Amino acid sequence: MMDEMDGIELLSELRKLPEHQYTPFVFLSAKADLETKVNGYNMGAVDYMHKPFQMKELSLKIKAHLTNNENQKFALVKEISRTARSFSVEPVIVDASFEEQCNTYSLSAREMDVVQNILKGKTYREISDVMHISEKTVSSHISKVYSKLKVGNKFELMKLFGRADG
Repeated sequence: MMDEMDGIELLSELRKLPEHQYTPFVFLSAKADLETKVNGYNMGAVDYMHKPFQMKELSLKIKAHLTNNENQKFALVKEISRTARSFSVEPVIVDASFEEQCNTYSLSAREMDVVQNILKGKTYREISDVMHISEKTVSSHISKVYSKLKVGNKFELMKLFGRADG
């Protein structure tokens, strides 16, 4: 048994420290009751061993947990990399006059991207796909743009930017 505190209290104190929030924790305990084990697992322990224990078993368990963590990190990085490669980002070409005009109306960079796509004749769905945002978010951006520019529709917007005849 530990002198100052028990293992549950130790783990609780360690989890308060940012550098140990995700450190794998293995309980080595003389307490073998189910309630103590459940408390340990609920606090995030990765394993629970009863005393007396074999050093070889402890060593192998620690190695297995660390290897598993590394494998999970590798799989996560691989998945993120695969997902990132699947995104096709269409570059938005902004000429100086367009950018100046947008700045005059205090449009955000995201709103400028939405305007560029509208001027290209894209639908909300297409804008949503290109910008990787929901159609609802596109609609929200467009409403804000219309409000800032004091226009009521896409054609007035195009006319304002000199992209439509009439």
